[in-house]
Amino acid sequence: MKILKISLFTLITSVAILPACYYDNEERLYPSLNNACDTTNVTYSGFVRSFLDGYCISCHSNSTASGSIKLQDYTDVAANADLTLKALNGDGVPLMPMGSSSKLDACKITSFAIWIKKGKLNN
Repeated sequence: MKILKISLFTLITSVAILPACYYDNEERLYPSLNNACDTTNVTYSGFVRSFLDGYCISCHSNSTASGSIKLQDYTDVAANADLTLKALNGDGVPLMPMGSSSKLDACKITSFAIWIKKGKLNN
């Protein structure tokens, strides 16, 4: 009887544990990370300015400054970079761009974060 209980316990444990073991690869689990996201040389003029012009400037120019956050020029962007990154991630502030139901592409947000970490250079 004791052997039957041990065998039954082993069988149930095996059935419960084995399906939890699987081997997927990163490319299949996270297809959006497979694209060519080159973050090696993120610059203000080469990435940040065009990124903000494409997603932010329509509401955050000097003439339309929504919520008093201006992103018109380098000085504005550098002063508001940390808050802008929080807004892009929806981290304690409303998710931006306004009206979007999901965050922007992870590569764009990561590139912006890298520019900030590298000192917000005007390059």
